[in-house]
Amino acid sequence: MKPITKVLIVLLVLLGISIAMVVYRYAQTSPLALVAEASLEPTPAPMKWLAVQSLHYFHPSAEEIADLNQQAGARYLAALPDQAEARRLLQEYQQQGLDLDAKDQQTGTGLTALQGAAIGNETAMVSLLLSLGANPLAEDAQGRTALALVEQSQRNRPDMDFSAVLALLKK
Repeated sequence: MKPITKVLIVLLVLLGISIAMVVYRYAQTSPLALVAEASLEPTPAPMKWLAVQSLHYFHPSAEEIADLNQQAGARYLAALPDQAEARRLLQEYQQQGLDLDAKDQQTGTGLTALQGAAIGNETAMVSLLLSLGANPLAEDAQGRTALALVEQSQRNRPDMDFSAVLALLKK
């Protein structure tokens, strides 16, 4: 065998091993970490693409759905920059048991994904969650709906314009 052939075989084997390591890493990474990687600006485009593909092909497990529901994790999936991709993932995860109205039990706020997006003044996310069936009448740990929370936020932060979110919630 020629030396160049041996070098090419070694390089192909190393490339295969590298690809396998990357795939394994993404398969073992939590959905929330993958969403963060897919959303962060400094992440190179191919890595963002791999993160999103991993969300489809390696996830979610039943344990991951339970974890997402404990954290009102639908909000994080809805935060993906590509809204069409966010919709597709949310629909897939809903079929696996993701509850759009799950309350965040990790922080003690009891906020749903919709409530968190609403008080964050995230119009596109609020619109997406509502279109997928999030309940605008769900209450947080203190009995407040998304609308009540946004109205309170508007009073507390008069410098911010919550009118688009308010209009969505009043439909």
